[in-house]
Amino acid sequence: GLATFMSFIGQEPVQFACFGADVKVIDENCRMSGISMPDRFHDFVDVKQELLNRSITQKDWYSSHLPARLGLDTAGDAHDALSDARAVASAIRKFLGQ
Repeated sequence: GLATFMSFIGQEPVQFACFGADVKVIDENCRMSGISMPDRFHDFVDVKQELLNRSITQKDWYSSHLPARLGLDTAGDAHDALSDARAVASAIRKFLGQ
């Protein structure tokens, strides 16, 4: 659960990235579970918005679209949490030149 994830990320500063409204989904899940969303989860970088600002993506794109549309290896099945995270990570690496 959340406690396990918080233990995994530790206390070091972490910059979270999402592709759209993920932070809203996390907040909703916390509320449905009757817990407060941890303060450190409020500082997300919306990769989708950053790519929209640079005219690299389109509003109707999902994170799973990124690898193929950016000429990268596909990261797995669409709408699979791990595959979507890998898709966003591959886009970030591309634009950081790594």
